[in-house]
Amino acid sequence: MKRSKWIIADYDEEKISQVALENNVPKFMAAVILSKGLENKGDMERFINCDEMLFHNPFLLKDMDKAVDRIDEALENGEKITVYGDYDADGVTATYILYTYLKTKTDNVSYYIPDRMDEGYGLSNSAIDVLKDTNLIITVDTGITACEQVEYAKEKGIDVIITDHHTPLEQIPDAVAVVDHKQSDCLYPYKELAGVGVALKLVYALADCDIAAIKKYLHIAAIGTVADLAELTDENRYIVRKGIENLQRTDNVGLKALFSVAGLEQKSITAANIGYNIGPMLNAAGRVASPYISMDLLLCEKADDAIALAEKLRDENDRRKNEEKVIFSEAMEIIEKENLSEDGIIVVSGKGWHHGVIGIVASRITEHYYKPAIVVSFDGDEGKASCRSIDGFNLFEAINSSSDFLEKFGGHKMAAGLTVTRDKLEAFKESINNYAKDILTDDLLTPKIYIDCELDIGEFSIANVQRQKMFEPYGVGNKTPVFCICDAKVMGVKKVKNHVFLNLEKDGVFFSVPAFNMLEDFSHTGSGDIIDIAGAMGINEYNGVKSPQIILKDWRYSDKLSVNRDDIAKVYRVLSRIEENKVDKEFLDVSLKDVSLHKVGICMNIMKELDIIEKFDFSKDEIYFEKGSNFNGKTVLENSETYMSYRQKERR
Repeated sequence: MKRSKWIIADYDEEKISQVALENNVPKFMAAVILSKGLENKGDMERFINCDEMLFHNPFLLKDMDKAVDRIDEALENGEKITVYGDYDADGVTATYILYTYLKTKTDNVSYYIPDRMDEGYGLSNSAIDVLKDTNLIITVDTGITACEQVEYAKEKGIDVIITDHHTPLEQIPDAVAVVDHKQSDCLYPYKELAGVGVALKLVYALADCDIAAIKKYLHIAAIGTVADLAELTDENRYIVRKGIENLQRTDNVGLKALFSVAGLEQKSITAANIGYNIGPMLNAAGRVASPYISMDLLLCEKADDAIALAEKLRDENDRRKNEEKVIFSEAMEIIEKENLSEDGIIVVSGKGWHHGVIGIVASRITEHYYKPAIVVSFDGDEGKASCRSIDGFNLFEAINSSSDFLEKFGGHKMAAGLTVTRDKLEAFKESINNYAKDILTDDLLTPKIYIDCELDIGEFSIANVQRQKMFEPYGVGNKTPVFCICDAKVMGVKKVKNHVFLNLEKDGVFFSVPAFNMLEDFSHTGSGDIIDIAGAMGINEYNGVKSPQIILKDWRYSDKLSVNRDDIAKVYRVLSRIEENKVDKEFLDVSLKDVSLHKVGICMNIMKELDIIEKFDFSKDEIYFEKGSNFNGKTVLENSETYMSYRQKERR
């Protein structure tokens, strides 16, 4: 994986002090306030309070008036209404909200969610045939590209209202109403609503903008918004902030069962819980089973039935994880074998890969190589793909540039889906990479960590960690604050399975740093090393004792890491006692308790420059080396550039 570029915000010290004084907060929180663009106290208060002023008038959405008029007409005339959803967590929660609201107005309402494997994404002619007795179809989280399907429905005498949040193509479906804030001529002030957010706005409009009518749905809308990785800014922040408060006290039987099965404490539910636990379980049903399981859970009123459904979702999620591991392994093997990682956009294909899992696999490939990835699964000559992007690269526009080779496509700038035939895959791959070659610069292809400030160790306390909760909920568009601590001394490294737990010291302050899934990163790091760390602040509790900690996001060796004569002498003495030209790293790690393996590598490089050793290989579990012409002779360390560099660091 690529090393990340650290971008530390460089705010004027006077400005930091002013913001800290105005808001009565420590300086590190003042830096966070500035990074979130909260320039004055009024902005800060609105952000923190997150009041209903953020919930915009739904009739600012284009065609909302037409949608409300047609639905009111259907309700008045007793027409049959079908809410047509999508199979992911966003689509299911959107379906739940609109269906349950309309259910309070009529018994003549039902819902339909297509099967991912049998029907694919979106409104389809086959589904319209099934819904032939329906008078009005209302889509949620889908439909913005369904031009042909809307015409087919009209031929069958069925009206269609589309509500969606995906990016439209040039042609907009000729439906009764098309409610999608991404339309170029829609003047709605906020463009980041998830599909469930648009459905919530429709309910708000149907309820004559009575805020009380939608408050009972905010917890459901919060789940869909977070699970769909929508920005947690403006209106979405209101939905998720208030929705989480409601989740912590909801009486929804299905959700309470889901929390229980997931091992979550209801009163402590956070956006992170939704993103890492609740959302994936709800998504799993649509990915590898049936989305109706998730709907059944949300609608369930009996505790025993709810537990059974929640356990089913947990099991399906486990099955999804297993499928994901297999497909990811196969995809990585193909990428390495065919050198696909050399392309700007990685396009990898396989036969029979589960359509419900390839999106997650695409995300993992993007994370590994830090490049846009398109994962195609072929069934015969037809391939369906999931696509993921990196910051700064609009994947939807890239795909659109090569759409002549595709059967269909849709999505966002960061994620999309497409269908391509086998005979056109290579042409599509060449075309989209030609489009991207001048856009995907080295800088764009370098992952970046944006750091709010270098943390003053004197402000690193439990009380301050707790104070920063005012910035929650965290997510896309409202990132968890990231801080760095530079020149910390490693006092100890504990390795547990694939995780590492560092004990560090800075200016007399001792603190812990968990580094999850980073075992390989710290294979050569040990006591005495000086490192810089970047991560989020948290609280560690061990044996009833609480202490502040940094949850590691990235790290690097400090510029102040030094290597001295004693270090080199200790390494030389060990090597001189070795009869064979190899030494086990584990033996070295035990023998040289105060010289880390990282320092051993530096020392051996110094010896190579001085012909003490001729060459060495540090890449395996055993270090191989050959003695040089000066192995038993006298030497002048100052003749090594590497030594002089690290000696200067020691003196600073």
